[in-house]
Amino acid sequence: MQTQNMNHLNVRERKTVAELFGGTVPHEVDVLEGSHHVPSLSETYKIREDLRGAMLYWLFGPKDNLYIHGPTGAGKSSLVEQTAARLGREVFKVSCHERMEFMDFTGLYIKGGHEFVEGPLVQAMKRGGLVLFDEMDQLPPSTLIGLNGVLDGKPLLVPETGELIEPHPLFRVVGTGNSAGSGDISRNYKSVKAQNVALLDRFTSLAVGYLEPEDELQVLQATIVQKDGTPALDAEITRAMIRVANDVRDLFLNSRQTGMNHTITTRTLLRWAQRAVAFAAVSKFPVMEALAPAFLNRLDGDQAESVKGICMREFGRNL
Repeated sequence: MQTQNMNHLNVRERKTVAELFGGTVPHEVDVLEGSHHVPSLSETYKIREDLRGAMLYWLFGPKDNLYIHGPTGAGKSSLVEQTAARLGREVFKVSCHERMEFMDFTGLYIKGGHEFVEGPLVQAMKRGGLVLFDEMDQLPPSTLIGLNGVLDGKPLLVPETGELIEPHPLFRVVGTGNSAGSGDISRNYKSVKAQNVALLDRFTSLAVGYLEPEDELQVLQATIVQKDGTPALDAEITRAMIRVANDVRDLFLNSRQTGMNHTITTRTLLRWAQRAVAFAAVSKFPVMEALAPAFLNRLDGDQAESVKGICMREFGRNL
């Protein structure tokens, strides 16, 4: 069957890197018109300066595949989606799990075999989008073997239809994972699989950690706001909450010694802050009471006591 490739993508405008991502880089890049496949833009999301260059080089430099790894909740998928949102680039996301088969990427027949529905990989290859394999290290290596040709820039043959698809020039492959690809060395992620060395060799690797405290403070102050747009939480209370989060993260990252198997991500921190603001009207101790539904209730007794001790050290009895 004839190869299909939608080469034409409309450029909406050209903007400097500084305009799109902050900083001072004056180099201009294309911003595409996009479609409903472009992720929603978060005005409060800040793309870190130490990661910005790697993302732009991946998108605009020589064609390569990218594997982003780091602890849960560090913002790996958000980094891809928010970079794409600013550039009008389409993202086709695969939420990976161990029972997936390669046809989940390419597509399958529905309605009794009368209609073929293209999978995210096929759509991205045709449209010049980014295919995002979220939690890629959850997949068995045998499932990913079929990607090797695509990762090498070769056409994809869809067995179900016989169609041979040439990759669009703007097509890119990105995976995220909690491990660097060698399996669950930390013992924090039970379903992570060690990946084939030949597969990993086809990716550039990018490590992503949690936000720096001042960056995380900016996120919380920009997100948890009053009606007039000012921060709803006192800056010193917010900083103390971030210190608690970082202490818990340290315990989590050293879980083999500490036994802490949960962590406070930025997402959890936002949930905690939102509840602390809401509980302030009805509680004498809103910070601690808000932490229970936001995080503490998922811990066992010893872990919860450890976190309470950290809170007591940071806040004293004024919780």
